[in-house]
Amino acid sequence: MSHTRTQPGFGKACLIVIVALLLALGLLVAFFFRIPQKFLPSPAKELLSGTPYREEAEIVLEEARAAGIPTEGISLYILPIKGTDASVAYAVLDASQGFTFASTGGLNPVSAMMQALLTGPQAEQMDIARVSLDYRNDEGKPLFVVSAPSDAILAFASGETDQAAFSAALEADINPGNFLTGEWDTITSAIR
Repeated sequence: MSHTRTQPGFGKACLIVIVALLLALGLLVAFFFRIPQKFLPSPAKELLSGTPYREEAEIVLEEARAAGIPTEGISLYILPIKGTDASVAYAVLDASQGFTFASTGGLNPVSAMMQALLTGPQAEQMDIARVSLDYRNDEGKPLFVVSAPSDAILAFASGETDQAAFSAALEADINPGNFLTGEWDTITSAIR
């Protein structure tokens, strides 16, 4: 009876490869479910830690409504940027509260909404440097946040830049876990 011998260290090498693969898989899962973001301090919290401009936000929404943008299901927060005179507009567009992109009259819904939140007299007074839109689905689950600097939004609205330049200026944070239920088709058809 003969015994075959494996090369020395083969078992250790196999174990190291398995451990490395498990660690890589664990990291992918952690980032997919955004676990690090739950434990790391957010620089935005410090930057936007001032008291929101609630009354001014209501006026900006009224101005958007007067410009023909339906505001049902929208909660707007205007936050001062610490150390500056500028502010940030953060709008929660909640489909579970009645918001729909289909109501923007055929315009690019993202740019139309961002433009409406920037162009009224109150918005101009607030010196809004950036607009962010946080879209929630029919169940109120967050699907994505898009954000753009005000100058890029206004340049696109005035025709100074095209859709490609505007899209390049957009930053997006997509929650992939909530898209697994077929939401992607709904959103992309609304944005086209």
